[in-house]
Amino acid sequence: NVPVLPADPEWLEDWLSVRAGRRVKLLVPQRGEKRQLLDLAIRNAGLAYESRANDMGVAQYDALETLRTALALPRLPRRIDGFDISTIQGSETVASMVVCENGRMRRGQYRRFRVKGAGGLARPAVGADDFAAMREVVERRYRRVAADAGPWPDLIVIDGGPGQLGAAYEALAALDLAHLVAVGLAKKEELVV
Repeated sequence: NVPVLPADPEWLEDWLSVRAGRRVKLLVPQRGEKRQLLDLAIRNAGLAYESRANDMGVAQYDALETLRTALALPRLPRRIDGFDISTIQGSETVASMVVCENGRMRRGQYRRFRVKGAGGLARPAVGADDFAAMREVVERRYRRVAADAGPWPDLIVIDGGPGQLGAAYEALAALDLAHLVAVGLAKKEELVV
C-alpha cells in the first residue's frame, strides 16, 4: 500500500516482485483499515524523521558547547573557519580554508588560495616561509569578508603552532580585526594554542 502511485507503477511492481520473490501489486487504499494503517505509517515516518533531525541538532549543539567551554569562548562558535598551508612538490605554496556552520561542514564555502609571496610579485621559493604564507592568506580572506560585510567567524582555527597563529593575528591586527578569536592546532605536539 502506498499513498500515491508513482509515474510508472508497472516497472516498480516488476522490480519489487523480483526482489520479494513473489508478485507485488501497488495499491492506494482510499478508506477502511488499510487506509488507517497507511496514515499511521506516514505519521510514524514523519515523527521518526523529525526525531532524528532533532537528535542530530542536539548532538551538534552539544559538540559546539563542549568546544566553547574547552576554549573558554565568549559565545557558541556557530561559524568556524579553518586554514591550512601546503607546499605542492616543493615549489608552489597554496592554502585551503574550510567552513563549519552550526556543526556542519559547508563545502560550498571552502576556498583555495595560491600564495603569491613577497608583495604578490613572484611565487615563493622552495622552503617558503609558512608564517608569511599564513599571514598573507588570512589577510586576503578577511579583507574580502570585510568588503562583503561578512559572514564573520566566531572561531578561526589555524593548522600550526604559535608561529602560524601569531602570523594569523598579525594579519587580523593589520585589518583592525584582532578581536576575532583564533586558535592554533599543533599536530605534532597535539597542542591547542
